[in-house]
Amino acid sequence: MRKKFLLLVVLLAGFATSAFALNPAAESDFGVKGGLVLGGTWDTDYGSVDTDPGLALGVFGDFRVADKMWVGAFFDFTLANDENDNSCYEYDLGVALKALFNPPNVPFLIRPSLAIAYGLADSDSVNDTADLFVINLSVEGITDNAEGLSYFGEFGFTAVPAGGNEDTDLTHGPIFFLKGGVIF
Repeated sequence: MRKKFLLLVVLLAGFATSAFALNPAAESDFGVKGGLVLGGTWDTDYGSVDTDPGLALGVFGDFRVADKMWVGAFFDFTLANDENDNSCYEYDLGVALKALFNPPNVPFLIRPSLAIAYGLADSDSVNDTADLFVINLSVEGITDNAEGLSYFGEFGFTAVPAGGNEDTDLTHGPIFFLKGGVIF
């Protein structure tokens, strides 16, 4: 399953970047973000493990594919501690579908997003990394700056409905996050 899902994510990321390659004049955004992932509960075959709030960092590229639609590729990194003070790491590579709204009398753009990713989870307390199927649902508020540099805030949640390694299954329900960043 790991190879099939990674292949799917790579193909979807290729689709996202091909939108730019087919039309280099098309609008694109590249950015960096950082923020806070709130604590949550990870479920394993051996019981549940709670995590503390942690640091989240990421980079992304979004490409306009229609008037109000964007497709993007991203890489996210998350670092948190579990209830036993072990460091836990998650690396996600994925694709996102985003819509763009410009409501009247609102000083920023609104861009909801649905993303899927292939993730790897690791911890100081385990010997083997776990493969993850990650789903993110979020909404961004973006300053509309015509000078090429925009700022944004993002609020959403991440979930892992399937994942694990040879030793155990590894999943978690919605864990909320709050991020901010710069779009170039």
